Amino acid sequence: MSRMLARAAENMYWMGRYLERSAGLCRKLEVARNVAVEVGGLDPDATLRFLQDMALLYPGSGTIASGQSVHETLESLLDSYLLGHGNDLSVAVSLRAARENARAVRDYLSREVFESINGAWLNLSSSIRSKRDPDLVLPEIQQRVFGIGGAMGRTMLRDESWAFMDLGVMLERIHRVLYVVAHRLPAALGDGTLAIPVQVALLRGVLRSGASLENYRRVRGVELDPAAICGFLLLDRHAPHSVAYGIRVMESALEDLGSTEEGSEARRRAGLLSARLRYGLREPVDWKEKGASCLDIADEILQIHEALTRQYFAV
Repeated sequence: MSRMLARAAENMYWMGRYLERSAGLCRKLEVARNVAVEVGGLDPDATLRFLQDMALLYPGSGTIASGQSVHETLESLLDSYLLGHGNDLSVAVSLRAARENARAVRDYLSREVFESINGAWLNLSSSIRSKRDPDLVLPEIQQRVFGIGGAMGRTMLRDESWAFMDLGVMLERIHRVLYVVAHRLPAALGDGTLAIPVQVALLRGVLRSGASLENYRRVRGVELDPAAICGFLLLDRHAPHSVAYGIRVMESALEDLGSTEEGSEARRRAGLLSARLRYGLREPVDWKEKGASCLDIADEILQIHEALTRQYFAV
């Protein structure tokens, strides 16, 4: 890195992470709402497990109280993960943090990007103060958050600031996808007693959680095979929410920053993980074995984050 100050680089990185977290949470809350409608009447227990495992996808976010109905649990999810009541990993907290980081690097952002971030936060904070129905707030905020990504893609320079933001986006994205494969895929299959319509709906929910249902169908067809789902979310190098794609983008961003393989711990770790995904996890995959190893890969992703912090952000 030759021009960008460490503090500004860190702000761009965390802005990317917080925006991606907001988008991912909005998507998963929408999936939760769909599953509650599709499956809640057929298998309330399976539906409750699917809703409650949000805490496994976002460790440290707190747990949803047991003993509630499907409707009550969904309300609790929206209250916690959208509006941020008692949850530091919520959409509300993430959007506020993204806005604060954006204010610190205003000169690196286009007007459209800053106004999109600011508008999304102001809309959500106003909804929280006025105690609007979260069911009505979610689609509005989801549209606004996704619109931020469009503004960034169309108006921002592909310079160092973009590379740091991209690193934050991809690190956050693949970290959560790994948790989806590790936790939601086994839960969607259950212990073999789930009715076929319930299992199909939950498997669709797994792919939707990773923004990959339509892409999966284009590549793999309509059959929802767990091994194929696992392989797609981990290894498909063209799917924008797969782990392999995210690692490839991270490698490219590190190369743009001038990180040589010999001098960058983050680059070495990303390269080793890329090689492991390309050559160590070959299809057809054993989804049970590889799903369990996702938590180990998630730990490696956190080590890349720590290496980035030491190399670029520490003063």
